[in-house]
Amino acid sequence: MIIPQFVVGGISTSRTGAGGDTNSKKPLDRMVIGLVTVGAFFAAGAATSFAIFIVEFAVSTGWTPGAAGTLLAVGSIGVLLSRIAAGWIIDLRTSRGGSPIALKPASIMMALGSAGMVLVMIAGRSPTLLVVGAMLSLIMGWGWPGLMHLAVVSMNREVAARSTGFILVGVFGGGVVMPVLLGLIAEYFSYQAGWGLNAVFLGVAAGAFYWAHSVYFRRTANEAGLLYRT
Repeated sequence: MIIPQFVVGGISTSRTGAGGDTNSKKPLDRMVIGLVTVGAFFAAGAATSFAIFIVEFAVSTGWTPGAAGTLLAVGSIGVLLSRIAAGWIIDLRTSRGGSPIALKPASIMMALGSAGMVLVMIAGRSPTLLVVGAMLSLIMGWGWPGLMHLAVVSMNREVAARSTGFILVGVFGGGVVMPVLLGLIAEYFSYQAGWGLNAVFLGVAAGAFYWAHSVYFRRTANEAGLLYRT
């Protein structure tokens, strides 16, 4: 018999079989979701503002508008491919008994995106540094959302809708706030200052995701070992 039980502050269900075994499900983990939401805010904001302003920045360093637009187009295709590839790799890992909680790989992608923005910041008029930095910033800095959604839903299956609602506040909030901030920094200071701040934001996001990963597995080590064989 399946008996639903509702618990204040979250939803919990228990399944009682013939042997009397009970599997209690946990409510929303607010600390983990809070860390992921903060990380998503900074990461999405940095990546969105980078994509908005990279064409204008490239033109200001001597690129033609067509070449600068091509740079963004190639990077955008790379973002699409990186999201598919990241999801495929995690699915492959999960099929072999690994965990679908992919916050750690997402944090690594963010860290690489941060490094890319540092390269753009110091590129000057070097097309090589600009291309490499832009590709890293876009492909790695904006390739993590699928991993984030998978991780959040996997950690909070009983409250998946509420959990994804929280993290999307971070994603879209960052997308609203950060382009305005980068535009103001570019106007009153320089693009280099804006790219440097974006690199810091992506670094903060990487740290928040890694912290969320650590908190989750530390709190649920025994349970996760049974479910996912991590």
